[in-house]
Amino acid sequence: MFDAYDAHREREDALANENAPMSEHVAEYTRNHGALRPEAAWISSPFDTWEANPFFVGPRPPHPESDPDEIDAWYDAQEAQAGGSV
Repeated sequence: MFDAYDAHREREDALANENAPMSEHVAEYTRNHGALRPEAAWISSPFDTWEANPFFVGPRPPHPESDPDEIDAWYDAQEAQAGGSV
């Protein structure tokens, strides 16, 4: 019979989650928040990192912490490619 509350299973699940590598926590956060914001190319995690949004579609802009000149050049190239309407 199915027991709705299985203390042993709950403890094992909690321990497995606590022992997961940080990269798994970051990836899960990115997937969850990226699905909610597919228009965002980058997701800022609570672990003080920027992660590429796996749900973003389109040309990915440079990393948010890139050199400002690199970011400006990317947006200028996108504007030129779009005919001046970015």
